[in-house]
Amino acid sequence: MAGKIKYPRPVTSRFFLLPALLLISSLVLPAVASEADSPDPSAEEHREVIEDWRQRRHLRLASEDGWLTLVGLEWLQEGENRVGKGEQNHVRLSSGPDYWGSVYLEPEGIRFVRASTDRVTVDGSLAEEVMMVADTDGEPTLVKSGKLSFYVIFRDPMLYASKTRRPRRAFSSGAWITMTYKETGELPGA
Repeated sequence: MAGKIKYPRPVTSRFFLLPALLLISSLVLPAVASEADSPDPSAEEHREVIEDWRQRRHLRLASEDGWLTLVGLEWLQEGENRVGKGEQNHVRLSSGPDYWGSVYLEPEGIRFVRASTDRVTVDGSLAEEVMMVADTDGEPTLVKSGKLSFYVIFRDPMLYASKTRRPRRAFSSGAWITMTYKETGELPGA
């Protein structure tokens, strides 16, 4: 092996690595063991947070204007937007009269002109013409015929839509996975 220089290993790596590892493990392992022995209070808090979220979600979905009642979302154009069941309407609804009236998207605001029918109400009255309130400006103006209703929502600059709602049917929020994973490390049924 002529010509090759052999470098000795540093003495520090042999003599100080093992004691350093032993020192670190003696400090870390007791802390880990004590956490595993005592019940984790954050696990119960986590379970409560999840259960609370599930209950609030169910209430939101099952409410009279929750997502489960949504049956249509139509973007409104500037000017006249005819609303009703008939094919000639821009906003087509699944029930009620062929023509409910027209929603006008104008620089002054949103105006609804009710068709000459007593089957369509605006906020519970038979008003012929009203300036509508969008959902971002307070309680939205509700136009209703039978069990179907719509109101105007505002999204992004100058995007208006009509949200159509039908009363919900019975709703069960479904089965949830039992919250045991954090405690046992295994998924239920696995």
